[in-house]
Amino acid sequence: MPSFLVVGGSRGIGLALVEELLKDPDNFVITTARDLSQSPGLRALTSKYPKDRLVVLVLDLAHRETVERAGEEATTLLPNGLDCLIHNSAINLRPVGPFEEMDLDQLEEELRINTIAPIHALRTFLPLIRKSKAQDRKIIFMSSGLASIENGFFWAGLSEGYSVSKAGLNMVVRKWGAALKQEGIATFALQPGYVDTDMGQGLSSWIQEHAAWVPMMSPNDCAAQCLKVVREVKLEDAVAFYSFEGKREPW
Repeated sequence: MPSFLVVGGSRGIGLALVEELLKDPDNFVITTARDLSQSPGLRALTSKYPKDRLVVLVLDLAHRETVERAGEEATTLLPNGLDCLIHNSAINLRPVGPFEEMDLDQLEEELRINTIAPIHALRTFLPLIRKSKAQDRKIIFMSSGLASIENGFFWAGLSEGYSVSKAGLNMVVRKWGAALKQEGIATFALQPGYVDTDMGQGLSSWIQEHAAWVPMMSPNDCAAQCLKVVREVKLEDAVAFYSFEGKREPW
């Protein structure tokens, strides 16, 4: 049974990824949430699927001890290792505004959660990925089109701190992924597009004024397209930055 771990599955894209993965009866899915009681969608899935199909672990990226505890629990749940890790969690504390007005404490928090915490999460779960005997072990970091340095000029004024933190995450993927490829582990960054989530709604006024041509997707449509990319990319394609459409994005 293929095993998946989705870090950050309580709502939005993460919840949709979990729901989409569970449509395949062969998949075993582990996901994480800071507080399951605050996620009615995830609670509904735990009522629908038995524990041999879906398990929810408590994990808060702001508290490293919860990551380590989740790693211990996942080790018990996955005696044969983990086939695919999808890291989805992120924060965007200041959707709109110029650099000169940026709250540096907010920027520090975005860097901590969006860039540094994913390193800790991967370090925690990497032994399980290494243990897996699957031929196509994969690590996927959900990134953003705002992380593209080449295209950054177009999005000036939109989520500046978030953009910096996600560009940092992309460098983690680029460099660590190069090392992991030598072990037969395929690592990718994936930008999900403009999605109708709480975070996406926070960008809507800027998008309508400056990029009205960008369509907003539903989380379910986004998840289906992103998982198609996850299924199709191979080790020889690593390390790359993909869009939800399966096209290579500029770093």
